Amino acid sequence: MKGAIFTAMLYCMAGAAVLAGLMGLYDYGQWRFNSHAAQMVLSKTAKVPPTVFTNGLYLDVKYVEAAGETYVDKKWISTDMAKRMANGEAILVWYRPANPMVTHFSRDEAEMPWGWLVIGVILFMVAQFARALLKKEASRA
Repeated sequence: MKGAIFTAMLYCMAGAAVLAGLMGLYDYGQWRFNSHAAQMVLSKTAKVPPTVFTNGLYLDVKYVEAAGETYVDKKWISTDMAKRMANGEAILVWYRPANPMVTHFSRDEAEMPWGWLVIGVILFMVAQFARALLKKEASRA
């Protein structure tokens, strides 16, 4: 009975790992095929204080691209980027129109989910082997 519970647990872990990998693969595909490149600049109403004592602050920004502009209210910006934008520098970002608050900067890309998929396949093969051992043991008894 303990072997059957262990085998069932292996199947559940394999399913969870494959599911995590597939969700990551979906997210990677969304970033890869549905994101837009734009220049992030401060909106006209945004003011950067001269001294900031935190790691960042909320600012109103806009993403400027060839197709137009997208305004984002109260986006969390690091202090370094806020100072760069206050000096007139535009920051290259990738964003998804469905959720413009989430961005990747410059050439950052979403992580590839192959690790979870490989772990899930290996766990599935181990579960299959454990199931075969259980069948062999049951046929002997």
